[in-house]
Amino acid sequence: MVTSDPPLLDQAYWLADSELVEPKKGVPGATKIGGDRAAEVEEEEEEKEEGLEAGGSNNGQPRRCSHCLAQRTPQWRAGPMGPKTLCNACGVRYKSGRLLPEYRPAKSPTFVSYKHSNSHKKVMEMRLGILSSVNGEQ
Repeated sequence: MVTSDPPLLDQAYWLADSELVEPKKGVPGATKIGGDRAAEVEEEEEEKEEGLEAGGSNNGQPRRCSHCLAQRTPQWRAGPMGPKTLCNACGVRYKSGRLLPEYRPAKSPTFVSYKHSNSHKKVMEMRLGILSSVNGEQ
């Protein structure tokens, strides 16, 4: 059999044919993908569900860290506003007593390099610099 397709395309067809596709029970028109992809789809669905929870009330808004406003985190932690209100990074800082306004995780949407730092040492240096400038003016 002679085909004009390069050998790579034959392999791609073989991989596509080997995937198991079964309809989900109870959901008309939806399909369930077999293998590792099924686990990925389930994880994505769980992330979407977790992202829509907002501290006990589900009003359609994605969950955000109450300190740095991050939406994605490996684990939601308890903070001053209650359980699951801080992202992982801010929650760890809060629990150790080092969550200061100048602290922001580098991936935070509110991170500004001249106002914030993700290093406790730099945050303390920034605070001392502000205090010395205020004391120097008086």
